[in-house]
Amino acid sequence: MLHARVFQRALEGDLEPIHYMGVCVGYIRKFSDKLQIEMLRAYRPDQFKTPGTNVNIATRGDVFVLTEDQRHELQRINREYLEENPPESSRSQIETLEHERLTSENRT
Repeated sequence: MLHARVFQRALEGDLEPIHYMGVCVGYIRKFSDKLQIEMLRAYRPDQFKTPGTNVNIATRGDVFVLTEDQRHELQRINREYLEENPPESSRSQIETLEHERLTSENRT
């Protein structure tokens, strides 16, 4: 029941009375942007996730929950792939980062 009411408020908004000289002269419909955003995050986490939250979505919309180890392994694989096949525009950036990493390792 609570879920239905929240969903209704997100879609239809709330009617708030307009008073003039102490008399209700009409109503205005107000929507809660925050409520709409939270409903989108709940129903479409692949598009409207909270920043900094790790949500893994498959092609059919399935949500996969990864352990920290699995996530780190995927990041490692992705990093290796990007090091072997960098985009043309970022080659100089990667070389600069690699040089900085090597010089910091040599200092220790």
